[in-house]
Amino acid sequence: MNATNRTALWRVTFVAVAAAAMSLPAQSTQPSLSAGITVVSTNVFQNQDFQLMVVIRLNGVRAEKNSEVLALPDSSALTIGSFKELPTQQFTENGQACELRRSFCTARAKAAGSLEIAPTIRVRVPTGMPA
Repeated sequence: MNATNRTALWRVTFVAVAAAAMSLPAQSTQPSLSAGITVVSTNVFQNQDFQLMVVIRLNGVRAEKNSEVLALPDSSALTIGSFKELPTQQFTENGQACELRRSFCTARAKAAGSLEIAPTIRVRVPTGMPA
């Protein structure tokens, strides 16, 4: 590996984002939806690949399968690959149908420095659909 590509440390800051401001405790019996993004490693060198993971948790809520990740940093700072979905986990908690959706992508820092990753995660919840 070329040492010059690993000279500058690049720090990633992630900010968890609640979709539609409906983030409730996991033990709640109320329907809820929460979403966030995490970075697998926060100390990344310039030109090093790292993983971004989007997690959406639905408790007693039905939502369309396709979600959107908006307002990511522009391509001058970060190269972001396509998000790939992992298998959906379905389970019951406190008598409610729950679902955990996860998607990941590979990203690469283009320059040294700090960058905040705080996207908007859009999840469409159709009205009139029982859970």
